[in-house]
Amino acid sequence: MLWDRLVARGATPVGLGARDTLRLEAGLPLYGHELGEDPEGNEIPMMAFPLVKSAVSFSPLKGEFVGRAVLVRQFDALAKIIARDYSMIADLPRLIQPIAVAGRGIARAGARVFKGDKHVGYVTSGTMVPMWAIDGEGLASVQTDQQELRSICLAYIDSDIVEEEKVIIEIRGKAVDAVVVPFHLRSDAPPYARPIVFDHELQAEELPG
Repeated sequence: MLWDRLVARGATPVGLGARDTLRLEAGLPLYGHELGEDPEGNEIPMMAFPLVKSAVSFSPLKGEFVGRAVLVRQFDALAKIIARDYSMIADLPRLIQPIAVAGRGIARAGARVFKGDKHVGYVTSGTMVPMWAIDGEGLASVQTDQQELRSICLAYIDSDIVEEEKVIIEIRGKAVDAVVVPFHLRSDAPPYARPIVFDHELQAEELPG
């Protein structure tokens, strides 16, 4: 079998956990989590995952296709929401957004997300991600040989919640502080990708929002 041949040649099995850490750091969707149905059984609109907008073409050369009109409307709604215009929010009531867990705990799929006392959505995927500790800030930062862990997730939350807003995630019956972030990882400056880290020791008054 192919698996046996790969292992015989020195490949190391890493499992789905390793795939999930890489996927979540990159902010990529997985069917059954960010694509498909939400925990309430409702279909997640395609454009609720913002990266999809770059994968769909409405070129006249393609002509008409099934679902085109719906996708165009979702695309227009997403553009307005990004510009903080919520006049078409009914077409995209929730979006998939990356969230950094600032408190203790791992946000698992299905965990409820709150803004104040209002239930605003659900975690779709979450895990604890290993990383190399960074010394310094910005372009001058360098990797060290010290390993650390951070808790990150993707969540399907109300579309009027924006980056840097504080939310609460219900983890094992406890309210855990978290922050909506633009991304979990950046690779703009070689030679390696840098994790975007929020301090797990932040107090409530120090969190954005």
